[in-house]
Amino acid sequence: MYFVSPSIRKDAVHIARNMRKEDVVECEVFNKTPLQAINTAMVMKDNQTLTLYKDKEPVLIGGVVPDGLKVATIWVLATEKAFDNPVTIGKMAVKWVSYVTIPFDKVHNLVWKENKKAINLLILLGFTVSTKPITIQNKIFYYFVRRFAN
Repeated sequence: MYFVSPSIRKDAVHIARNMRKEDVVECEVFNKTPLQAINTAMVMKDNQTLTLYKDKEPVLIGGVVPDGLKVATIWVLATEKAFDNPVTIGKMAVKWVSYVTIPFDKVHNLVWKENKKAINLLILLGFTVSTKPITIQNKIFYYFVRRFAN
């Protein structure tokens, strides 16, 4: 059974220790360990951070961090178990994105070109994923964005 709850520190530790390799790369490119990346977002002013649990185990953590008036950076980091049931994760993600983006007109971030599961999920969720490459530390990233009519 899957459920979502506000994130706590032990969720961050568990997910950081069991993070998907694609997500680890995304953290390291920005000179952060997985735990540093999660903790940084969790302590930012006005952040919203939620954890997805599968059978009481935290498998995905993510949220939004405001970075302008009505604009936020959206982020998600996960374990492989988060993607065991893609249909369920897709349905949960639709609800999660609808909830965390309520105060914003636009949410955005970057995704590593090789993070195929994340790119597919972003497209499913209605994000526009640019194919214009952005190179950071010899890795290619794509900018993604979703706008809302609030």
